[in-house]
Amino acid sequence: MSAQVILLIGQPPDGVEGLADAINQEPFVDSLLLPTLDNALQFLDVILPDVILVFADGFKEAFKHAQKNDTPTTVDATGCVVDCEAEESPDSGVADVIAFCQQLRNDPATLSNDKHRPVLVVHSQTASENERLQYLIEGADDTLNQALSLEEFRVRLLVQVRRNLEMQAHPITRLPNLDVATKVLQRWINLHRLESDRTWALTLIRMDYWHTYQEVYGDMATAQVMRTLAQLALQHIQPPDFLGHASETNTLILITPAHKAERVIKALCQEFDTLIPECYSATDRKRGYLIAQTSERASRRIPLISLSAGIVRSVTQTGGQGRNSYRQAFAEATHLMSLAQRSHGSTWIADAVKLAGGTQSEAPKAPPRVLVVESDEALSMLLVATLEMQGYTVATATTPIAVLAEITSTHTDLVLMDALLNEAEVGWELCQQIKTIAPNTQVLLLATIHDRERALQCGADVYLPKPFDLFALFNTLEQLLR
Repeated sequence: MSAQVILLIGQPPDGVEGLADAINQEPFVDSLLLPTLDNALQFLDVILPDVILVFADGFKEAFKHAQKNDTPTTVDATGCVVDCEAEESPDSGVADVIAFCQQLRNDPATLSNDKHRPVLVVHSQTASENERLQYLIEGADDTLNQALSLEEFRVRLLVQVRRNLEMQAHPITRLPNLDVATKVLQRWINLHRLESDRTWALTLIRMDYWHTYQEVYGDMATAQVMRTLAQLALQHIQPPDFLGHASETNTLILITPAHKAERVIKALCQEFDTLIPECYSATDRKRGYLIAQTSERASRRIPLISLSAGIVRSVTQTGGQGRNSYRQAFAEATHLMSLAQRSHGSTWIADAVKLAGGTQSEAPKAPPRVLVVESDEALSMLLVATLEMQGYTVATATTPIAVLAEITSTHTDLVLMDALLNEAEVGWELCQQIKTIAPNTQVLLLATIHDRERALQCGADVYLPKPFDLFALFNTLEQLLR
């Protein structure tokens, strides 16, 4: 389904019968025509419309016809058949439409997914002022005269759609915000339950390391990077795809048919990684990273901005349980996006495909593994004991050969290493070797030689000169592993 859905209810007047088809010609806007108010209420939580248009006169005429058939008759003195109840109630034929408007405004169930959903009522040319005012008082946002042309109806509805999107647009990219995205995703989920071949995929795309970029280059430059990412993504979508922007975060929300998601994110990552170096100064671009002060003395190597993405799809559910709400889908995609961030450069992780004859389950998460490389035995024992008390799995090594053997044979999340091992400055070169073998392993380099540039250029993620405060060390280590 598109970003905006217009629900038409009732019988359109003569000359306006093609309104639904005219609206459906617009990109990213869908319309649906239902014959009765009961039908509309029945499917309201499935369709989740953004604008509702009620042709009230059709219901009024239907009421009159039913009332005429049910009204007893008699024969007057001249032999003519007359109605026993010649005068109808002034509210007859309007009551159902009014009750519908009241329910939309007052029923919490119908408001759960909608902070703003305008209701327009189309009245006849002969509608009294009292009738028109009743519609507005009881919940309609506006009334329209059925004498309007099809083109004017179409344009007025598109103006409502435009207003909706402007009210719920991200201030930087002008993409629809999280409220719109959750409604769109819930529509896809609802329709997939009704028609299994209407698959969907939710992709959350986050810019990593943008906070440091913002500190160095400022808000305007960061906003421009975000707009560039949005424009790149827009080049890859077409109806019925949806692209939104989560409020107050640098995360894009992409909703597509399931088969399309990985193709789009692969192309987007490649294009973004090609363009992003141009957003840095020549010095930072040549260096390949920024330098951030994480504490009074520690310096951290911050990579260039990259993308992390998590993909959740309707057709690849690992546990056989359907995702019945957008909340579940967003939670799973957010988790996968966080896992993707641990990799080097722009990347994505998609949910696992359900295997025939069984299901996949995620293994319990092991505590982070830290390799302590320190030739000072007393300091090494202190570091190991403190890390183990904090719940980390800890290994030790004191020679370059032992370090490389550990890195090669066992997954290690972080290496806490002294640049000076056994009175030899081998830590600098060893750091480069570690990053070549395991680029996703974090390295916290300690050194008595105060050379920040050398430490970061050799691949260290954080450089901390000796002597150091233990609290600052473990705080920095925790931030790295987080």
